[in-house]
Amino acid sequence: MRLYFDANSATEDGRYWLGVAGTVRDLKALGIELRAGMAVTLYMDDPDEDGQPALLLVDAIVEEYGQGFVARADRSTWRRERPQGSAV
Repeated sequence: MRLYFDANSATEDGRYWLGVAGTVRDLKALGIELRAGMAVTLYMDDPDEDGQPALLLVDAIVEEYGQGFVARADRSTWRRERPQGSAV
């Protein structure tokens, strides 16, 4: 399952908040509620080196954090992907 994240919304220890508007929108569209231990793929818009539309992706595990949820990224899985329908 892919969920939007904002790379600028990290906690001090590098986890990413999952309460941002884009994440909430994705969860609502998927009809899913977060729970600790859930495996997710985080994505955000991040143009490639040529300025072409691309997504920045990373696999992560959901964790409870205070009254909300964060995702701990697996740093070995960072990658870029062009959105479907883009020229290669």
